[in-house]
Amino acid sequence: MFDDYEGEGSTEVVLMIKDNPASTVLMITNSNWSAKDGERYELKYYLGDWVYTLESLGIEQTSFRKGFGTVVNAKFLGDMAKASGLTIMRGEALIDDLSLDGSGAALAVLERCRRELAADVEQERKDRERLEHIPLDPFAETGKGAAQ
Repeated sequence: MFDDYEGEGSTEVVLMIKDNPASTVLMITNSNWSAKDGERYELKYYLGDWVYTLESLGIEQTSFRKGFGTVVNAKFLGDMAKASGLTIMRGEALIDDLSLDGSGAALAVLERCRRELAADVEQERKDRERLEHIPLDPFAETGKGAAQ
């Protein structure tokens, strides 16, 4: 899921399902920011009445677009779907104040994708377990009772 915001540095927000379908990465970048790639930042994310203090990792998307990313859980995403805005703070410094108008519908699609991905991963696991007793090559010599 992607959205970009007009204004100084044109902030970009990306929500991406990573390797594990149970986790989603929130990445926010801006061409004016000087966040350092790999540096850890403790940021506060305000979603209406909900506040999350999360460790976020500095990222350098390109040489001129920097920001931060953090892993968020289903509760965060649910609160994000209900909120009208997202305010992000680093200590007393305002990082950005973003409208979330229309994001509820987009987050519903993202959640559906995550559930489908989780079901696919689970089915792959079951298929591997079901077939794990079958050797990859039943004709390979194992050294036990092999003809000389």
